[in-house]
Amino acid sequence: MNITEHISSYLRLGKGIEIPGIGTLAMNVENAHYDNNSATFYPTRNVLTFSNDRIGNSAFIAYLSEKECISTKTA
Repeated sequence: MNITEHISSYLRLGKGIEIPGIGTLAMNVENAHYDNNSATFYPTRNVLTFSNDRIGNSAFIAYLSEKECISTKTA
């Protein structure tokens, strides 16, 4: 099992991953914009964010158990 690939795939689905006792990782989309001061266009990009907030969700565990064909307890 490559947990890094599963985390990356899950974040690309637009969902957050709660790390018990630590916080939540989420992938947010930053829209393209133009900065008049620097005359620069910035393209759309994905930004990985971390917050101390807890989402109280074990959906990633269910996702991982389904992808790896293992029990949620094992995941």
